[in-house]
Amino acid sequence: QTESDLCAAMASSCSAAAKDDSVSGTASTGNLSSSFMEDIQGYDVEFDPPLESKYECPICLMALREAVQTPCGHRFCKACIIKSIRDAGHKCPVDNEILLENQLFPDNFAKREILSLMVKCPNGGCLHKMELRHLEDHQAHCEFALMNCPQCQHPFQKCQLNIHMLKECPRRQVSCVNCAVSMAFEDK
Repeated sequence: QTESDLCAAMASSCSAAAKDDSVSGTASTGNLSSSFMEDIQGYDVEFDPPLESKYECPICLMALREAVQTPCGHRFCKACIIKSIRDAGHKCPVDNEILLENQLFPDNFAKREILSLMVKCPNGGCLHKMELRHLEDHQAHCEFALMNCPQCQHPFQKCQLNIHMLKECPRRQVSCVNCAVSMAFEDK
């Protein structure tokens, strides 16, 4: 097998395992570390300028998350390479060198560099750009982030949710014009 075949196989395995184990994860809220799937793979965000290949995990093909380096000099997301070692054997997926978990070491330089790269907000309509390290905080306050309506459970951007709840939601509370009883709009 070629190097790219091995890396592609590991990416597929990593994605499949995330889907199988996602029951134990939490629901995605858009935060950088909010779901199991996101925790085992790199950062899946749009970088501006585009991500340099030296910061890309050869397993998940995303920006390195919790970057670690092997004795043979290759970088991986910590969770990706640990899963690879456990599932595919004790070898580096790039060059097949013998590799044990205790030989991995944190690549703090790469981590610091990646967190300082500029990314675009992934929420549709938001034009904000920030360092990756600030994305989670931005997502928590972004007016374009999706939230479920507490009444009908349909997703809306934060900036549109109040209008929906007051004027459009079929479950919004209205008063009967004849008896003043409060009921859901769809029940009147």
